[in-house]
Amino acid sequence: MKTIRYAVCFFSLSLGAWSATAWSQDANVAASTASVSAAPISPSQVPRLVRFSGTLLDETGKPRTGVAGVTFFFYKDQTGGAPLWMETQNVTLDAKGHYSVLLGSSKPDGLPTELFAAGEARWLGVQPEREAEQPRVLLLSVPYALKAADAETVGGLPPSAFLLASPTINGSAGSANQSSAAASISNPLSTSSNVTTTGGIVNALPLWTTATNIQSSVVTQTGSGSNAKIGINTASPAATLDVKGGTNIEGLLDLPATGTATSRGGKNSQAQDFVASSFNSSTKAAVNQTFRWRAEPTGNNTSNPSGALNLLFGSGTSNPTETGLKISNKGLFTFASGQTFPGTGTITGVTAGTDLTGGGTNGNVTLNLDTTKVPLLSGANTFVGNQTVAGNITDTGNISATGSVSGQTGSFTGNNNTQIVSVIQQGSGLALTGTVSGGTAIQGSATNTTGSAVGVFGTSASSSGAGVLGHATASVSGGFGVSGTEASPTGVGVEGQALSSKGGIGVEGVTIGRGGIGVHGSNTNTLGALAGQFDGTTLFNGLIGISSPVPLAPLDIMVPNTGVQNLLFLGDSSGGSGDVARFTYNASSSPFPLTLNLTGNHGFARPFAIVGGNVGIGTTTPSAALHVVGSLQLNNDVAVSSNPHMSFSGFLPLALPPSFAGYFAPDRNILITRMTVSVDTPSGCLSNPQIGLLDQNQNNLFVLNLPTNQTVVDSGPIGLSVSSGAGVTIAAISSCSLFPAKNVFVNVQYVMQ
Repeated sequence: MKTIRYAVCFFSLSLGAWSATAWSQDANVAASTASVSAAPISPSQVPRLVRFSGTLLDETGKPRTGVAGVTFFFYKDQTGGAPLWMETQNVTLDAKGHYSVLLGSSKPDGLPTELFAAGEARWLGVQPEREAEQPRVLLLSVPYALKAADAETVGGLPPSAFLLASPTINGSAGSANQSSAAASISNPLSTSSNVTTTGGIVNALPLWTTATNIQSSVVTQTGSGSNAKIGINTASPAATLDVKGGTNIEGLLDLPATGTATSRGGKNSQAQDFVASSFNSSTKAAVNQTFRWRAEPTGNNTSNPSGALNLLFGSGTSNPTETGLKISNKGLFTFASGQTFPGTGTITGVTAGTDLTGGGTNGNVTLNLDTTKVPLLSGANTFVGNQTVAGNITDTGNISATGSVSGQTGSFTGNNNTQIVSVIQQGSGLALTGTVSGGTAIQGSATNTTGSAVGVFGTSASSSGAGVLGHATASVSGGFGVSGTEASPTGVGVEGQALSSKGGIGVEGVTIGRGGIGVHGSNTNTLGALAGQFDGTTLFNGLIGISSPVPLAPLDIMVPNTGVQNLLFLGDSSGGSGDVARFTYNASSSPFPLTLNLTGNHGFARPFAIVGGNVGIGTTTPSAALHVVGSLQLNNDVAVSSNPHMSFSGFLPLALPPSFAGYFAPDRNILITRMTVSVDTPSGCLSNPQIGLLDQNQNNLFVLNLPTNQTVVDSGPIGLSVSSGAGVTIAAISSCSLFPAKNVFVNVQYVMQ
């Protein structure tokens, strides 16, 4: 808060030919004087004004400038007491902070004469706007000058106010010679005692400035009845009582309860608000910050009711709410959540709480555990009842339990040649069980990368027992009865051994739910890892499904319905997988061919395919019920029910002629009906190559031109007769001069005659 000081002060009183002096006892006030002008005027015209000059400085001692609001007070004493008179004016400050005002100029009659009626000295207080009142200045001569202005009055009234009114003369009993005009004559010494006023301010309460004059006071009233508001030094009161300026209450200020408490609830006191104003840079507006003290009831409707003083806070237009800070009826503070205290503080006493002994209020204080309530960590303890441990338990010895041990998770780590976890079941129950609702009940991992490692190992000495038994009993989702992983090249995720000579099962998996898996193996490594391996004779008593969740045949293979899918590979140890034969299925290209490719590694040069009911040998696109590309030998007649079309085909390169693709010698007369040619790289030829059919003397029987950039050429109907025993050769009559085409396929269709 800024401290505003006033320095050199001067007074002048325009009341007559008197001199006056003012004294200051404040260190911040250098000198104060008062002077009285000597204007010879009548007392009835004396303006009761006092000129006051001063200087306002800020907290750094620099002069203030501009316009400032200042309130002036007259007091009876140097300190304390209520002001006898007060007035607020706006003063104009020069470059050095100087100002000059006429005290009383805001009132119609100036300063009231009764202010100095007793002839006592007065103290002047100065309070700049929004600042504390400064130390008061003693006035010595000015009150006497004001008193002199009242010298020609009696108790403040003119002498005429004390003249008796003359009685009225009645002419009914007088002489007959009296004139009628003298029948009623007023006493010439009578005077008027009417109250006068120069007018007032609307809503201002009247003030008797003299015995016969009324002017407006600084007290105003707006509204009426329950809506009435009284203002002091303000013409627009905002509350029932609105005081602008300092308030001195020489008595009890009582803020009573808002009502009378009942068994249903207590009543708070009237509140006291302290309001600050802060500017919000986001909204560009001032925001009120309201702190409220309020007494609140505690323990209502109990045998020991009491109360507490609570602090509330609200910002802007929000209603103040509890901060958490309060004071009890014993003066004890309850702090808001998050309260911290700087410094080291002082401890006046330590009291032993639950499970502790010792304590004290002076000297060295020791606290000890009550060993009858808190177990010792270095000794043997017996626990009675349920025990709860919120953290971890670390044990360097042994933990034994004769009852059950349960928990969410358990972790055991050891470095020895014996068991980490050993469970012995001497009864007929299970030694170790694991139950999950969708995960893995029991899992074993062997992570060492050298030597033999076993994730889970189980043995059974019974002829009908199982080394490891896992049940996946979920009825709506998957799950593993037994799961094992391994990281060693020679490790085993899950191993079971049947040691009985009469039988037994090393590993058994049982599923009772649809879609469940008794024993499951998976492979996430595509570089040769196996999901399962059987070394030795293997017996399958049920249906086997490969990618088929519900097999319907002894061997049920299901592949994705996209692209070319491998169904069966046949190979040997020298050539590897698929080097003998490959059985594939094309799921993306109609009519979805099923192909058996016999590779050339073992002397096979032609594929075998079944496409849409057609069988192809040497071709994967058979165009007839039986389509053979290559030589066909029939040692006996083939009986047919009609005269179907047959064909012979050949491959040839478009090299320099002659180039031969195949030779056919029918054992009966035939009629060649059509010839088709497929060329895979026809581009780049400067001339059109030709494919022809030659007789056994290499004479042209039929020639088919191959246009440039055309991959498939159909001759259309031919009607070429060939006698029995006459040979027909497929040959290249002319070739491509540049960039010879390759892999030319020729198909010749015929019917028997």
